[in-house]
Parts: sequence; C-alpha cells; structure tokens
Amino acid sequence: MHCKRKVQVLLSSFVFLLSYTAHSQWVRVGLTNRDVTAIWAKGDTLLAGCDSGRIFRSTDVGMNWTQTTTNMPRNNLVLSFLDTNGVIYSAAGYTTFGTCNGCGGVFRSTDRGIIWESINSGFPRDIQVQTIFPQGNKLFAGADAGLFSTQANNISWTRVDSSLADVYFILSSTIKNQEIYIGSDLYGIYRSNDNGVSWTRFSLGLPRYADSSYYPIGAMTTAGDTVYAAVSSAGVYQISPASSIWKAVNAGLSGFENLFVSSFTETSANIFASTIRRVYYLPRGDSVWNDFSQGLNLPFPGSSISMIYKNDQYLFAGIQGFGSGVWRRHQSEIVSVEEQTNGNPIEKPSLEQNYPNPFNAETTIRFLIPNNSSSEATFVSVKVYDVLGREVRVLIETRLLPGAYVVRLDGRDLSSGLYLCRLRIDEFVSSKRLLLLR
Repeated sequence: MHCKRKVQVLLSSFVFLLSYTAHSQWVRVGLTNRDVTAIWAKGDTLLAGCDSGRIFRSTDVGMNWTQTTTNMPRNNLVLSFLDTNGVIYSAAGYTTFGTCNGCGGVFRSTDRGIIWESINSGFPRDIQVQTIFPQGNKLFAGADAGLFSTQANNISWTRVDSSLADVYFILSSTIKNQEIYIGSDLYGIYRSNDNGVSWTRFSLGLPRYADSSYYPIGAMTTAGDTVYAAVSSAGVYQISPASSIWKAVNAGLSGFENLFVSSFTETSANIFASTIRRVYYLPRGDSVWNDFSQGLNLPFPGSSISMIYKNDQYLFAGIQGFGSGVWRRHQSEIVSVEEQTNGNPIEKPSLEQNYPNPFNAETTIRFLIPNNSSSEATFVSVKVYDVLGREVRVLIETRLLPGAYVVRLDGRDLSSGLYLCRLRIDEFVSSKRLLLLR
C-alpha cells in the first residue's frame, strides 16, 4: 500500500510538471479549430471574433468558450472590437468578392457580448468596416467605402470624409488627446483637430511606392504623447510632439516577415506589436523591440497572428491557420531594464540572488550583462528548473544589450519547493537557488 501511494504521488507530480511546462510561456487556451480574426479582453471576460459571422465568449480568461448570438450573415468576418462605457461594438467585413446581401458593417452588444444587434442604417449594402472609434458623443467607422459617423445614442451612419482628399479605404485609427489619426490603404495618415470635421494629411516621412502612393497603414496606437503606425512591409513608424516627421523604429524586428505588423496593444510600461508570427514589446521611451514569442512556434507560411490584446495580467493573441485559436502569455514574464547602474560600465556578467527569497507568490531576479567593445546585443537565457533538473519556466531567451535587467517570476502556479534559476550569457553560466514556500 505504501509503494502504491508513493507511485501515485510521483505520477501526480509528473503530470503537474508537464502541465506547468506547457503553460510556462505562450499557450493555446481555446478555439483550437477556429481562425480568430479579432480579440478583446477585460477582466476575466474575452471575446474572439471569427469568420462565418461568429463571436465566441469566455468568462475564465480563455479556458472555456461559448458561441454568442450574432445574427450575422455567414460570410461576415469580424475584424475588430470597441468597448465604450460597457457597450461593445464589433466591426465586420466579409469573405466573398461578390455581393453578399448585406454583409459587413457594425454590430452592438449591451450585455457584455452575449447578444449582438446590427446597427447598419445608412451604410452601403455591403461594407468592410475595419475600425471603430469614439470621439465626443459620436462614433466613427473607417471602411472600404470611406469614413462614416453617427450619434452614439441614435445610430444612423453618414459619410463624413469630404475633406479626405482621395481617401477611400480606411484601415486603422487612434486618438491622442483630442487629435484623431486615421490610416489608409494608399494615401498615408490623416489627422483631425476638430473632432473629425476637417482632416489634414499628416504623412511626412512615411515610405512610398514608385508611383508616389503610400504603403498601407494597417494598425495604429497611442502611448503617452507618441503615436505608432504599422506600415505594411516597412515595420513601425512613430511620431512625437517634438517632431512633424514620422521615423522608423524597427530595431529588434528581425526578418522581412516581421516588418508586417498586424496590431498593437499597450500597457503603462510597454507597447506590444504582433507581426505575421511573432510578438514583440517595446518599453516606453525605448527604441529597440524585444522578442516576446517564446512558445509561439507558428509555421511560416501557413499561419499568422491576426491581433493581440491584453487585460491586467495576460497578453492574448488570435491566430489564423496552423495553430489557430486563442493563445495567452502572462505579462510578468517581461524583462525590464534598470537605470540604476550609477553610470559605471558593467565589467562582469552576474546573476544576483532573487528577492524576496523564500517567496510565496512572485519574486524578482536581477542580472547584469557586461559592456563589450562593440556594445552589440548578446544572446541571453534565464530559465528555471526543478530539483530533478527539469525545465519549468523559460523567463528570457533573446538578445539583449549590455545593462542591468530585472525579470519577475510568477510562482502562483508552482508547488512549494526548491528551484534553480540559471543565467546563460554566451559561455557564461550562473545559477541561484530559489525557495518557494506556501
């Protein structure tokens, strides 16, 4: 009997370790048979937009999903979400090149995404709505038929793009203070300072084709006073209040396929960007993107990240093709740079003891990357192992510039016990013991 109980305990520990290792970085948590084209999150509630006019809802951070009532045509394709004061809107296009008998448009839910109603009065019969944004008491919709607006409490869309010279297909939008920015397919970026009444082209510095048309602007976001734009095949451009010229900020985006940025989301500390098959983060005020894709092993070609979004704890990704569904990763796995080096160059690599230690939830790990003659980025890995030498968490596996770094280990999913944290910088290896106590 004693032997049997011991075997059961060992098997239980083995199953736990397998489960934890699978969830240590990006993990697919649901809708594994669906191409997810849009995603939204708030608290524990998630919405995932798909093709066939379907929206799925989760109330447990993506582990379980139920199909909502959308009343959308089967050719509809959900492209984005907007939450304004508890009312959620979804923008939709359609998946056919012919007429679609009323496809696309905007849909609204007043019960946190359970039931959706069409609010398409005033739109053309078939329309691809890419982005929805609020300003004042109005809603705006950017579409393949121009820019539309409506009073938020009395939906009847009116085309309002008479001052947008030549612009036809609007792909993206963002708001900075009282300024509205919209991105188009061929005509760059326009800005409005009067709530969308008039628009001025604001595209100086953006790349152009040989015929002088601009590269498409597929996504936009605002972080503080800086606006970021995803320029198709050219990566990310930014503009700050001190400049009137867009400048590329692509350091760290490795490979041509990672210059196709599909979406942004931001936190108080970082801007996240998704490319065809990778996720990156850019610390606010920095100029180098960091790879945050560990575990998100998507084949290329054959799969793509359609959109990323975040709640207070996790980052979520909607995937199409191989690996389709909803994936998530905890934000605590982000490494951050410390400024407190007292201006002195770092001469030796080191891994410091985590603090606190012992710990019962989270602990901070600090390490140093020494200066080198070229000041180039160095490949760094920080991994956590159990006492049997099995890898249970990969905290960092990317190239980093010289400096002092901190990374947090979230141990709330780990069992009590002794763990080993190992830092590897090129040929240098150092380890520290971590003690988790409940």
